[in-house]
Amino acid sequence: MGKKQIRVGCMFWNYLADRTQQLVRELWDCFEEMGVSAKFFLGTENHFYMNEVMTDASKYDYQFSCLSAYSRYEEFDLLIISGGTLTISRSREEAERVLSMLPKVKTIFLENQRDNAYSRSQVLDNAGGIRQCTEHLITVHGCKRIAFLSGPKENISAIERKKAFCETMEQYGLPVEERFMAQGNYGENVDEAVEELFAGPDYPEAIVSANDEMAFAIYRVAKKHGLTIGKDLLVTGFDDISVAAYMDPPLTTVRQDYHEMAEQVVKLGMQMIEGKMPESVVYKPKMVIRASCGCKECRKAENTEEAEEGREKLVSSFVKLRNMRQRILSGAAMNRAMLNARDPISYNAMIASMMQIDQLKSGRMLLTKPSRILKREDIFELPQKIYVAAQCKDGKSITYQDPEMPELLLDHPDAGDFSEGCSAVFLLFFEEYQYGVLELEISYEEIEHYYMLALEIGQGLRFIDLLKAEAEARAELEDKNKKLDFAAYHDALTGVFNRNGFLQQEREVLRRYNGKSVAVLMADLDHLKQINDACGHAQGDHAITLTAEALQEVLGKYDPVIGRTGGDEFSAIFPVDDDFDAAECTESIHRYCEHFNQTSDLPYYFGVSAGCLKFKANENMKLRELFTEADVLLYADKKRRRLIILKED
Repeated sequence: MGKKQIRVGCMFWNYLADRTQQLVRELWDCFEEMGVSAKFFLGTENHFYMNEVMTDASKYDYQFSCLSAYSRYEEFDLLIISGGTLTISRSREEAERVLSMLPKVKTIFLENQRDNAYSRSQVLDNAGGIRQCTEHLITVHGCKRIAFLSGPKENISAIERKKAFCETMEQYGLPVEERFMAQGNYGENVDEAVEELFAGPDYPEAIVSANDEMAFAIYRVAKKHGLTIGKDLLVTGFDDISVAAYMDPPLTTVRQDYHEMAEQVVKLGMQMIEGKMPESVVYKPKMVIRASCGCKECRKAENTEEAEEGREKLVSSFVKLRNMRQRILSGAAMNRAMLNARDPISYNAMIASMMQIDQLKSGRMLLTKPSRILKREDIFELPQKIYVAAQCKDGKSITYQDPEMPELLLDHPDAGDFSEGCSAVFLLFFEEYQYGVLELEISYEEIEHYYMLALEIGQGLRFIDLLKAEAEARAELEDKNKKLDFAAYHDALTGVFNRNGFLQQEREVLRRYNGKSVAVLMADLDHLKQINDACGHAQGDHAITLTAEALQEVLGKYDPVIGRTGGDEFSAIFPVDDDFDAAECTESIHRYCEHFNQTSDLPYYFGVSAGCLKFKANENMKLRELFTEADVLLYADKKRRRLIILKED
């Protein structure tokens, strides 16, 4: 038996952040090099990065906090959880609830100190990084009016960085003024918060930003106020994101070596898988001095390691842009094709084909049944089952139909279809509607493409839902219209045509059987008044219903059109053979009534008088004259009816 492959689940809820992307990339590379199977559950928080454009859509970003819970359908040896990215926009209580839904296996928490029997942590020295920046501004540049732009209020790293700033200022005897403290959210669109720092009588000399993304807003607002960064206003950041070295001027920041961090995490994780539980680790970032803090000699980085790294990133960006064009075109074409699918089966088949066309090593779409509606205030609970709707394996696509969809059970690990390499897991949702997840074994460079495609697939699933709802509504409307049509042209008591319905149908019979033998019949219930007077109107209505049933039974073989054309009067028109005997037809009705009375326990005798007439149909003839003749025969037949209608006691 071969060595069991190691399986790792990695949870990052805020993939759009530059720092998260770099760390995911390094972990991805480490696991691929080691031959470890790793699934990255990747969510995002749009409203921090595109809040001006995505205001309406971003209010549903709370859905992403549920993504990692789907890991409970699989078996992992180790979980790596970036808890800090979850709490960016969530309360600590909600973060704890989401984390409680994860499998209880060996776990490494990033950013958060969470040591227990099965978990360890890699904690970033947030305080040390902020302290370096603040001390540099004080001791090297002599700044006294220093402002601080904080991260999200309940975010752990933001709290630690703010505390470190205040303590450092106090250590050097400098005041922390309320007017120089602003609340951001780690996104770059925090211009309003930065403006608050310039609202007083004098501007700050320097601003310490809790991360690099928010420094973009500082640069914009400073320019608006006519200030030059690095001269009139000194700025520092935190994280050293990929563009920090290329800002104008380059940003002084605190560097996290993501490759070193990833190796540290992987080493800790492998020890835990082997059964060891070493101490948690603290990663200490290093300050990178550039021109934004006023250090003029650091403006140029030619012939340095940083410049070489920058050139590599630039080349990588060009390659990425070149590949993105084809991906955008193929994604748009695929989206159009998916929206042409009109039902769930064809839509799922389209997803399977997409995975095959893109030559993915493996992939599958896992759906809940039915889709789940999750509002912001709702408590998310995983369904007991989730179903494989479409998948691709070894270049072959498969689409499953109900009820043959393979199912994955909650807390019953699915070991059979786990990807062999690194894969990404994307949430499938549209607004408050949650459908499941999309798992794809792809390269790291393809994450953003398939993340956007997953959003489109979620939109497509909602589109299919709406089509289904529309079809159901249309069918219901058609059913109601049929019922309305039936009510408009049928007698409510007996179910045969009413007078209007019969008059409409009789002309159609003449047209259809033009030149052929047709018969008309008039019938009348015997002694309706006596039945009503002696037995009640309910029995009278019952007798009328019996009359309709008698005519349907006797004339049924002729495919007749029967109508209740008066209170107890009925008319019928039907095609017949040339040897049809009208008198015999009337006698058949009498025989039916006599046979009924022999077995009936009604307090009266049931009888029907009738008159029948055969003729050659002509669509231009006047039927009223024929029915008048049949009516004459009816009244002649009434002379034969019983004189006594009530049975003896």
